[in-house]
Amino acid sequence: MKTGKTAVQTDLLGENQRDHNHGTQYLMNPSQGSVIQVAEVEGRPDGDMYYVVTNSPKDHQFKFWAIRDADHITHGIRDLQSEAKLVPPLDELMNTNVWQLIEFHVKPGRGWRETQLWIRVRAGTVVKHFALTFDLLAAPEDLEDMWQNNWAAVDEGSLTVDAIMSNAQYPAEIDAQLAAEDAFSPTERWLAFLFYPGRFSLATLESALYVYRKGLKLLSDSSRADRNLPLKQRLCDAISAKITIDRTASGQVDFERYQSDIAAQWHTYFGLVRLLHSRRAESLALAYDTELDLPWSIRADFVSPIRTCSEIEVMQINQDIFTTQEENFIVNSIPLANFLPDDGCVAVARLLIGARSFRRGLSSFFQASLDQASTVHAMKLKYDSNPNGVIESIETRDQKVQELYDACALGSEVSDDDFNKLTDSMQDLGGLGELNNDLFHATIERLGEPERGAEADQALTRYGDTTTIRGAQETLQLTHEIILDLLALVIFMAGDLEPEELSPEFNAFEIYDLLLTKLKEHKVLLWLASNVRQEPTKRRKDVIDPLSTTKQSTSQPALTIFESIFIGDWHSLPFPSESMPSLITYWSRAWAYGANLSTAYSGVVLHIMGNLVKHGNFDLAADFERFLPRSPWSQYLIGRMNLALGNFTLAKSNFRRGYDVLTSEKCDIIALDTALLLKATEKNFFGTGKARYYLHIASLYEALKIPTFTADFAVLALEHLRHDDNALSKLDSKKRTMLDSPAASQVDTALEELRLIKTQELKEDICSRLFSAYLQTCNFRRAFGALLVFANPSLYDRPSSTLIQTKADMSRLIGAKHLSNL
Repeated sequence: MKTGKTAVQTDLLGENQRDHNHGTQYLMNPSQGSVIQVAEVEGRPDGDMYYVVTNSPKDHQFKFWAIRDADHITHGIRDLQSEAKLVPPLDELMNTNVWQLIEFHVKPGRGWRETQLWIRVRAGTVVKHFALTFDLLAAPEDLEDMWQNNWAAVDEGSLTVDAIMSNAQYPAEIDAQLAAEDAFSPTERWLAFLFYPGRFSLATLESALYVYRKGLKLLSDSSRADRNLPLKQRLCDAISAKITIDRTASGQVDFERYQSDIAAQWHTYFGLVRLLHSRRAESLALAYDTELDLPWSIRADFVSPIRTCSEIEVMQINQDIFTTQEENFIVNSIPLANFLPDDGCVAVARLLIGARSFRRGLSSFFQASLDQASTVHAMKLKYDSNPNGVIESIETRDQKVQELYDACALGSEVSDDDFNKLTDSMQDLGGLGELNNDLFHATIERLGEPERGAEADQALTRYGDTTTIRGAQETLQLTHEIILDLLALVIFMAGDLEPEELSPEFNAFEIYDLLLTKLKEHKVLLWLASNVRQEPTKRRKDVIDPLSTTKQSTSQPALTIFESIFIGDWHSLPFPSESMPSLITYWSRAWAYGANLSTAYSGVVLHIMGNLVKHGNFDLAADFERFLPRSPWSQYLIGRMNLALGNFTLAKSNFRRGYDVLTSEKCDIIALDTALLLKATEKNFFGTGKARYYLHIASLYEALKIPTFTADFAVLALEHLRHDDNALSKLDSKKRTMLDSPAASQVDTALEELRLIKTQELKEDICSRLFSAYLQTCNFRRAFGALLVFANPSLYDRPSSTLIQTKADMSRLIGAKHLSNL
């Protein structure tokens, strides 16, 4: 490098003995990618200075060269594996013989053991990544076998067009029965699909909308003025712009035809989104972070780390191997065997694959029915033990399974062909009659993420919340589908097969109960991962100049509720000593399940509800309400939500439910209000009696200027206030006779006096609010009655003047004859 002279020269294939003046010369394609990499190796043999890895574009053979002396022509360079021909089997891996190895990266292991080779290969428009782990100093025949059989492909993930269209949320063509009974319109389904967090970029949706509007000739000056409208509204307006409403022969609106036309336009728009999204995800390069040992896939519009698949993901991606190969081959197949921690993995994989094939083979109407009915059943589950200690009978348990079976109409869904396919898929497990609870338990246990490693004082999300939430979303979606697969299989076996056809160790209700518990947890987690809001802490920082004449945007990048509430949490989870690609998967899964809903369901969902109400996300809170347990605190939170939404009567009903618990001295409001919804002064109204609780509710209505309900709760507060107006005067008389009493008695008397004073102040506060509420509703007689309740006559003057002035104003306005006399 210092002199610029050529020190050592050799052929990429080591074919130096040939006469280069004769014979065919190989010309390298100008588009050829990387062919050389310099590598440093820890624990290298003595004498080696550094190494060079080359890839010949002629026959795609890799060579590993040791550089001993860059200035010595004869002995300065040597081939580490001259007897082995190291060529990736890309014809088989790419399923074509027309391909190009674009680039590669070698990550040497210590002493060349556990060395990794990453390659990126293109065949037409298809680009794939592959990885190989090998020991370079192994025997030549063993090394060639590794290069032939031990390659691992990188799955493209959940954001490819094919993966997106195979997602259960994709609004594909649905049957007429489902369309007629579905509570969601095609537009609602498409909006939920298109705006799912992280699925499509806003730029993609905006660009597709522009092209769509241009195609329909909807671009105009008015459309430019509509740019300030939300994207969802502009999208819906464009979709319905050219749709006409027809009528049937009977003169009724042809709603079915209208919905069909709308759905067709959404599919047209999605065709544009799909095209733009595929361009956005086009592979550009492969990068490798040598500091963290982490490969990155560089795309046209984003970069993504390549993480290790979880055990469940490995089973799903390699289902062809699990269904076509013998168990002995699978458990000895490298690298697949490295992802199977125990001997039971093969049976679990085959159960999952069979259950998946069974459910996916049934109609879309059944898919939706199973999801809806199982969700209803799951929401009825109680996490708390039965207070009476009553154990459900076997008949009751079997009835619950049968109810779900009937709700899904599963009996009419499964044809003889479906049953035969299911039977065939379970043959490797001994048939349906050999499926037992141990196998189902082993499968369900793999759906979580067990803690492993040592305690570490660091957040799970330190490597990036975007990576974490994307991994969590993929985990939750996959696990949700697996739960439904297993549930469909269990209720079919319980409902269609005779008891003698089932294993004695198969208990349908036990598995049904476990699956519904998991389903309930995943419904909550999926809701958190699929709904977005502006980050509250950022929203408080928005500053708007009231004197500015230009409209300023106060919007902040939207985060999922999962990120907004829980990002950075679960610091106490242990961390395993693994590679970064494995850690990213572990972090995502451990963070997704870090809330421990199975053991703390009520506390977590109430915390979420309190957080939503606290930050003003009332529409989201109304949607989340279905997950709440029925408890006094949940009723209070629902009441606060309804109050903000203007449902004052419903809020009143919510506030009055469970007030006994919230007003009891045993109420620990600090433990309940984990979201810090209540101000410090408001917490004093809980656990201190009904009067103070109802006064708090009255103040909530009063703040919204709802005098009628303010008066209702102020009356309730006054009714539950135990106070003798003459108590203080009696205590004063008593004090005069206690001048020589013991100090303890005098202290007790002083405390009693303090209590009476506070009670009197509370009564005056209640009466003041009651008087104000009656005055605002022009109920002057009751306002005067509230005034008379004041214990301190000195407080009469100002309210009395206000009452007289208000009555006089009203008399002049509508006439005195319409007002009752005082």
